Amino acid sequence: MFFAAFIFSFWVYLVMMRIFMGASLGEWSCQLRLGQPVQRMKISYIFKVIGRTTIILLTGVVFLPLLSLIGPLQMTVLPL
Repeated sequence: MFFAAFIFSFWVYLVMMRIFMGASLGEWSCQLRLGQPVQRMKISYIFKVIGRTTIILLTGVVFLPLLSLIGPLQMTVLPL
């Protein structure tokens, strides 16, 4: 339950910061911005931010760590 609440609050933080400020705190400190100023004024920008944030959290915070726990090998040491 705590993990779900943590992920949800992190998702809300990222979405709100990216919608209103154009970047999260980490992106802002590295001088990265999401979209151009003209794009940020459109309604579609909000949906793009929500989709991008959801995909990032699902893959990078939920799916890939679970995959690494289930799988016998680290993904970085797979032979090519």
